[in-house]
Amino acid sequence: MEREGENIEFDPERAEEVKERLSTLYRLLKKHKASDLKELLVIQENLQQKDHITSNLDEVLQKARDTYDDAFRTATATALKISASRKKVFSSLCKQLTNLLHDLGIPNATLQIESIETELSSQGLDEIDILFSANKGIAPRPLAQVASGGEFQG
Repeated sequence: MEREGENIEFDPERAEEVKERLSTLYRLLKKHKASDLKELLVIQENLQQKDHITSNLDEVLQKARDTYDDAFRTATATALKISASRKKVFSSLCKQLTNLLHDLGIPNATLQIESIETELSSQGLDEIDILFSANKGIAPRPLAQVASGGEFQG
């Protein structure tokens, strides 16, 4: 024991430093409600990531704007294609539906499909109205206005 005791060097400064670090560690464990050092290190990493994001907020916001702009351009291009595709079929669809209405015994029926360009939404760039008139000499109006409650739900 004496030999081992002779080999031990006591450094008061180092002892104080270790004591302060342990005190800091216990304080942080309590503050962050961590059960052990491993959990505290995970918390530290999460906080560092949040700090990095906060410190580089302008960069993060710019990346988000760029991503949004790219997605908006893609959505707009797709919506324009869909809109053009819709408009191509309006005329033939109106003719087919009008013929069906005539076959159902509504000889004076007229049907029109009206497309108004709107802001981009989940429905595309078009607001589409079906205009209908069952009687000769009466201008077609939106289907929701001319159909009775039992004929049209929605």
